[in-house]
Amino acid sequence: MRILAAVVLSLAISFVTASPVATADTAQGVVKSLQGLVRVKPSGVETWNKAKKGDSVRGGDVLRTMEDSKVQLAMRDGGIVTIGPLATLEVRDPQAAEGAAKGGVKARLKLLLGSIVARISRQKAGEEFSIETPIAVASVKGTHFGMRMSKDELMDLIVLDGHVKLVNSMGSQDVKGGYLLKVRGGQAPPPPAKFDPNKAPGWLGGLVGSDTEDKFMKATIKGSDGVEREVVLKFSNK
Repeated sequence: MRILAAVVLSLAISFVTASPVATADTAQGVVKSLQGLVRVKPSGVETWNKAKKGDSVRGGDVLRTMEDSKVQLAMRDGGIVTIGPLATLEVRDPQAAEGAAKGGVKARLKLLLGSIVARISRQKAGEEFSIETPIAVASVKGTHFGMRMSKDELMDLIVLDGHVKLVNSMGSQDVKGGYLLKVRGGQAPPPPAKFDPNKAPGWLGGLVGSDTEDKFMKATIKGSDGVEREVVLKFSNK
């Protein structure tokens, strides 16, 4: 009996030891491509290093792009996030308390400054991918959108396809493909407005197309007559 008990205990310990456990060191994504100078500050240190293609990013890492620079991250769930020039973005650990409280968060990023375009793969029921800013949190279940956070506490959200729910302490709004929203710090998100592709901002034009092989971007816009039309996005240099 003693021998049998020892064998069972040994097997139990081996099973627990061999079982994969998600830790803070788990890579949340990898640098797929970059242009110009991009720096990364690993979690827990104060030193900024030069980012390279193939580098892993983990919870707590902070990325910063310099002028005329951008970097593209391939997230572990298949999503693609392109970070524009002069931006600062923090990678969050989805197993951390703030992520776990939301339930089923696939990954979490915090855009502190600058612009991004994200193409997020469709999430399973009960799961979500969220991107936080100092003003609000954008939760998506599979969509293509651009987001910009400025120094004067103004956040822009443009949804090209799919659906994004924008939430802060003062309210929330559902933003569908073909709509945009601007919200200031300390204010509730206002109702979305229709997105005019001919007046698309330059920051969006500089990033759209980086996450796809297309040389142009198409979007489906629903007119006031209720008819959906496919248009080609044209971007200004403003």
